[in-house]
Amino acid sequence: MPPPSKKDKVIIVGAGVYGLSTALSFLKDGFEDVHLFDKNDYTSQSYSWFKGCDSASSDMNKIFRSSYGDKTHYQKMSLASRDVFLEWNRMIAEEGFEGGEPVYINSGNVHLTDQHELPDFERETLENMPDGTIDINDPRATEKALKKGLSEDSVDPFLCKSRGIKLQGILDTTGGTMVADKMCRWVLHLCARTGGSRFKSHLGTEVQELLVEYNQSTGSKKCVGIKTKDGNCHFSKLVICLMGAWTALIRPRSR
Repeated sequence: MPPPSKKDKVIIVGAGVYGLSTALSFLKDGFEDVHLFDKNDYTSQSYSWFKGCDSASSDMNKIFRSSYGDKTHYQKMSLASRDVFLEWNRMIAEEGFEGGEPVYINSGNVHLTDQHELPDFERETLENMPDGTIDINDPRATEKALKKGLSEDSVDPFLCKSRGIKLQGILDTTGGTMVADKMCRWVLHLCARTGGSRFKSHLGTEVQELLVEYNQSTGSKKCVGIKTKDGNCHFSKLVICLMGAWTALIRPRSR
């Protein structure tokens, strides 16, 4: 199948982190007709569990890390995304978006074990990310943590050393906490701002099924759109389902 033209309509089902980031990428690439659907009306519900949002992206917080042992492809993706998060922190502060507080809190992420030696995962992380990790038993661990802007407690959580508790572990200095619900609200805001009239939000519109076109002569089939529970049909050459755990509710109907 040839790639879609930038003038073609694009339908994205699911307005969690995957759907939002996909929509923003299409808009930044200049696509002219991007539609985002979700059963939740995130504009009024604010990605809040307390207002009925049940997606994983609606959590109040998520853990961020770049430490992946020998899985350096994950490490590279994480570090690349961190650059974006730092830029978003700067933009949010400058614009005062929802008070200007950051969506990425770089507090560090420590991995601990009571084993006598570092497990392979942590040892490989130290080898593959030497500038971003600290062995908590390094004599200069506290000094290194402070230079990264982290507290001395980050390499001695629970004051284990002063209590005579011997642990092994590493500190991922890039790690921390994502304010997940606010992050989603920010990216939805970016979609609207970046896309303008090119971005159409259908939040609060639940998808009932995929529309599938069958070719009797070849036996092939393709998705040509979606039908929503309000009875409307929306047609598109490209339909992307990014519904997390809910994807299976409509995916089998395309088979």
